[in-house]
Amino acid sequence: MKKYKLVPSLACVVIIVLAVWLRWGDGGAELEPVTVVLDGLPGVSHTGIYVAQELGYYRDAGIKLDIIRFANKENVAALIATETGDFGISSREDVESARESALPVRAIAAVTQDGAPVIVASETMLANRPELVRAFLAATAKGYEYAAAEPDKAAAMLYKVAEGELDALKQAQRVISEKYIGGAEKWGVMSASAWAAGSMTNEFLP
Repeated sequence: MKKYKLVPSLACVVIIVLAVWLRWGDGGAELEPVTVVLDGLPGVSHTGIYVAQELGYYRDAGIKLDIIRFANKENVAALIATETGDFGISSREDVESARESALPVRAIAAVTQDGAPVIVASETMLANRPELVRAFLAATAKGYEYAAAEPDKAAAMLYKVAEGELDALKQAQRVISEKYIGGAEKWGVMSASAWAAGSMTNEFLP
């Protein structure tokens, strides 16, 4: 009996390679859907998020990010506490007010080092999805670190979704970029002494 060697056709090879690329090449099939809720329209306090999205930092972390924004300022801490979104941009005042109303939300990173704004998550998210929280913050930190080092380039990315003139946006970005890290050891760090007990945590920062 003759033995025949199976040689796949070029078409089969192309199909297999394409299937593997679609599944693994850009991580598309493996991305975790995540939402982040902004505290208004896109602005310079949100730049790091848009930078991280445009430069693929979330994708590299296995995250498919959906950014939710409002025309008017919302109490994002309360929305996140009720799991309307996974993460949000809020303030110390809103977080502490929400917690006084027994809403389970905590600040997990400082966007700037001047007391506001902050990134928040629900206690449920922190307890049940700690690795996702860490992945999200790691990608977000890279975005803000880039914006701190390259304010003009970061402003150009934000300009695609923000209102106003590019020159004015660049000027505002240069100012706030100096505050993203400031004198802190790294982006995101918060001082427990400035917060009500249990309202914040640095545990999930990269």
